Amino acid sequence: MQSKKWNLTEISSPDYPGERLMVCFDPLLAEERCRKTSLLPQAHIGLKVDKVLNRFKMARHFELTMADGAF
Repeated sequence: MQSKKWNLTEISSPDYPGERLMVCFDPLLAEERCRKTSLLPQAHIGLKVDKVLNRFKMARHFELTMADGAF
């Protein structure tokens, strides 16, 4: 079993006065997420974007640029 190293920090926010907010980075989890994430081809990105834009009728408000793996 691999041991986990955690990078922790504490932040404060005016939205939560008197509370401590903890933020952490888990490099093993980040590595696993990178392994599972694959870049989508431009056509697949376009289908997903069209679905959302058509649902909310918002296409006229955006200028879209897409490429393989990028939106």
